[in-house]
Order: sequence, then C-alpha cells, then structure tokens
Amino acid sequence: MLTHLKARSDFGTTLFTKALIFALLFLQGIFIARWLGAETKGAHAKLQASCQLLVIFFEIGISHAITYFVASGKLTIQKALGFSIIYGGFILSLFGLIGLGFSLTSFLDFLLPLNLHGATLVLYLILSAIAELLRIQIVAFLTSQTLFADLNRWERNIAILRVILFGSFFLGLNVAASEIRLDLVLIADLSVNILGLLTYLWIYSIRIGKYPSFDFEGKKLFSNVTQYASLIYFSNLINYLFIRIDYWIVEYFLGSKELGFYSVSVGICLGITFIPLTMATVLFPHLSQEPDESKEELFSSYSRLNFTGMLILSILIYFLAPTFIPALFGESYEPSVHSLQFLIWGYLIAAFRYLFGVYLKVTDALRLRVESDIVGVIACFALSMLATPLFGISGTVAAFSGANLIALVYVMYRGRHQLGHWHQYFILRRADLRYFFNIDL
Repeated sequence: MLTHLKARSDFGTTLFTKALIFALLFLQGIFIARWLGAETKGAHAKLQASCQLLVIFFEIGISHAITYFVASGKLTIQKALGFSIIYGGFILSLFGLIGLGFSLTSFLDFLLPLNLHGATLVLYLILSAIAELLRIQIVAFLTSQTLFADLNRWERNIAILRVILFGSFFLGLNVAASEIRLDLVLIADLSVNILGLLTYLWIYSIRIGKYPSFDFEGKKLFSNVTQYASLIYFSNLINYLFIRIDYWIVEYFLGSKELGFYSVSVGICLGITFIPLTMATVLFPHLSQEPDESKEELFSSYSRLNFTGMLILSILIYFLAPTFIPALFGESYEPSVHSLQFLIWGYLIAAFRYLFGVYLKVTDALRLRVESDIVGVIACFALSMLATPLFGISGTVAAFSGANLIALVYVMYRGRHQLGHWHQYFILRRADLRYFFNIDL
C-alpha cells in the first residue's frame, strides 16, 4: 500500500511537470517551425530522428537495466555505476570505429536530410547522440532512487530555457538563408543538451554521490544484467523503428517539405504522450519493487487512466486541429491538419501499447513485447511502402494506425492466458476516481 501511495504522489507531481514541459516544448516547436519554414523544418525533423536512432542503437538497453536492477535491490549503485562506466568506454570506442565506417560508406546519407550536408550537421549528430547517451545513464540512477522532484524541477528549467532561446530566434533574429537558420537551431539545441548533461551530473553528485565498483561477484550477475539489457535494447530499437520509419519513407517518396508538414502532426501526437511517458517513468521503479501478486492491481489502474486520458485528448485534438494549427503554426501548415486528425488515433493505440510494455518488462513477459513490436514494424513498413506512393501523407497515416492496431491485437491474443482480463486496462472506474482524484460518485 505504501508503494501505491508513493507511486500516486510521484505520478501527480511528475504529470503536472510533464504537462508544463509539453506546453513549453509545443511553444518551442511553433517557434522552430515558423522560423525555419516547412521544407527546412522537414530537414530538422530528419536530423532529430537520426540522432534518436543513433541513441537507441548505441544505448543497448543499459539504462533500463540500471533502473530495474538497482530499484529492485538486485544491484548496488556502486556496481551499476561500474557497469555504466565500462559501457561508456565501450560506446565511445565503438562510436569512433563506426564513425570511420560511415565516412567510408554512403550510410551517412541515410542519416542526413536529402540534398543537405555539412560539417555542422555531422557534428550535431555525433555530439548530440553522445550527450544524450550519457544523460540517460545518469537519469537512470536518479530514477532508480525515485528522485522525481529533482528530475522534474530541472527538466522544467531546461524546457523554459529552450523556449526563451528559440523564441528569441523567431522574434528577433532575421536571417535570410534557411541553411544558416538550421545551423543556428542545431548549435543552440546541442548547447542546451550539453548543459542538461552537466546539470544531471551535478544532481547525481549531490543527491547520490556514490563511487563506482568493478567487483561484479563472478559472471552470473554480469550475465543477468546484459541479458536483460539486450532484450530491452532489441525491444527499444524495434519500437523506435516502428514509430519513426515513416519519416524516412515520407522523405524518400514525398520530399522534405511534405515531411515538414507531417512532422508537425507527429510532434503534436508525441507531445500528448506525456501521459504514458510520465506513467512509465514513475511506474517502472515502483512496479520493480512491488510483490508479484499485487503488480497487476497497481498497473491496471494507471493503464485505465492512461487510455481514458489519451482518448479525451484525442477527441479534443480532432475537433480543434483545424483552428489551432493555422493559428499557431501559420497558414502554410494547413496540410498538417488532416494528417493530425487521423494520426492521433494511431498514437492513442501506441500510447496504450507503450505503457503496457512497462508491465511486460517487470512480469517476465518482455519477449511478448518484442514479438508485438516486430509484428508492428513489419506491418508498418509494408503498409507505408504500399500506401505512401499511392495516397501521400494520408496513406502513411493509415499505415501507421493500422500497424499499431495489428500489434495490439497480436499482444492481446498471445497474452490472453497469462495477462488476465483485457477489459480491465482501458476505461476509468469509480474506484480510480477515488484513488487518483478523491472523487466519490
């Protein structure tokens, strides 16, 4: 019961902060979109997606393993830090070797926007990926100790800094060349990323302050951590391809300008997923500490809140999109309205699947999540390749939503025996209103 109360308290404060951060990042997105224009916005979206791909590829699931094993008491902070340092050295070495390979092949063209190259773009990709890889390792330690108050405070402060910085670009910096504008946005973004990394290092030093240990007590512990991390890594990589492969397909078939329109819709959809992202961040360490017999009860209430909240937001966005997109992003982004109105339903399903993946991670059913992600990414790729050339962005949206539905049906069917009654995970109940909001109907 204490775990339930602590989870509810952490969730309440974290959700409020995430909602504020969503509003701030949404405002930042408006400034960037209007300052860059649709075509350069598409190039910026491609770079962001490529950076995230590098992070997912090199992260190898170690941050989730740190949070799970430290929070559950299976690994001390000192030994986890030793793992993290060994991993960091390995990744930096691997970055050098793969960077050399990229320079000798055409794979770099896959990561960079079409017909747009330059040293600034390459440096941004490499340095931003390294900064983010280090940051999420530190955040994993802070999360394992449920230090959400510190995380929330500084994440909010960094979001405010982003709004001030990019708002000043939009309001006061008149640069004609779109390439120069893009370079300035990337330099500013990288600077904030590095500042964020240094901030989280400082929080770790004053709130945890433990030194690393490299005594792993034989191979079994090391094997358990790496095996768990490997499953998480594969799942995260597949899941990322699931939600981002459409960027490459849209750019390839329709060009950077259409990708710019599409990325605005995707950005709004991703923004409102602060609900499942917040729940996942809070629930993962708490579920890891919870006895097996009470995990389902704790998770199901949050799953119902997640789906109901996302459903309400999706309905609001569907009806308000024709008004707020032209008003906030400009009349030139009118094509984003239609794609947003239908893409939001795919993200409703994706939000449910994302949070349910947390439950699968802590109930030894992670393989089922991986299987459903594989089914989803194959369906998404095949449907997008067929529908995008024929129907444009509408085809891409339909493919993404259909693939999410296929993946959800798969995990519901395969997990029907070990995961209980599925109807308990969707719509809020009276008991949930009392638990979360102290409302008694």
